[in-house]
Amino acid sequence: MNPNEISRTYTVDSVERTAIVAEPLSPVATSPPAVLFFHGRGAKAESAFKIGRIRKAWPEALVVYPQGLPNDTGVGPPGIGWQRGAGIGNDRDVKFVDSILSSLTTEYGVEPTRVYACGMSNGGTFALLLMALRAEKFAAFAEAAGAAGRFLNELATPRRVLFINGRKDHILPFWAAEKARDRVLSLSGAVLGEMADGIQYWRQGSDERFVGMWAHDGGHVWPKQADERIVEFFQAHV
Repeated sequence: MNPNEISRTYTVDSVERTAIVAEPLSPVATSPPAVLFFHGRGAKAESAFKIGRIRKAWPEALVVYPQGLPNDTGVGPPGIGWQRGAGIGNDRDVKFVDSILSSLTTEYGVEPTRVYACGMSNGGTFALLLMALRAEKFAAFAEAAGAAGRFLNELATPRRVLFINGRKDHILPFWAAEKARDRVLSLSGAVLGEMADGIQYWRQGSDERFVGMWAHDGGHVWPKQADERIVEFFQAHV
């Protein structure tokens, strides 16, 4: 790894957890924005780091790639991934995120108003779980090929979120993403707004892009330009 790419270890409930912390590629005058990127089930932080383009699209950002643990998501065979509901595994993954956020504050001066979460598939679902359980810790969220469940009933404080989902997704169905979107809309009171670059936005007050949904024609994929569109959405809420 380069000097600005650090493998970090965190101890959560006596279990060692790891993450790759990729410091900004470009210097920033103030505390950097921070993006937490959660890999899909069966993947690894290293692979997400190698193929991810978040840093290239936002060189001023600090990007963290946490590593999941073996789990059973209820979708397909057990594999490495993230909890899919509140309280599962004693909230081991949510506590892991708490530890990461604490270290970002103490070591880099990162502020909650500049922290973002995104993920692919099971990692995207986990980002939505954080929206339900840790809404105040993040400025905005994004998911690709993820979906939500009953845990969104815990969502009391709606946050800005971008949904990226394929209409032909046979693993996490498109209707589940629509249901999650509608839950956020019902809480936020956001109303239909503009369509830009294939993304439908809903506005809340002066925020023209409070909720966004990119409904593409593909399946269970991280579509091309997803990184750039996520960064654009996050940058609209700095």
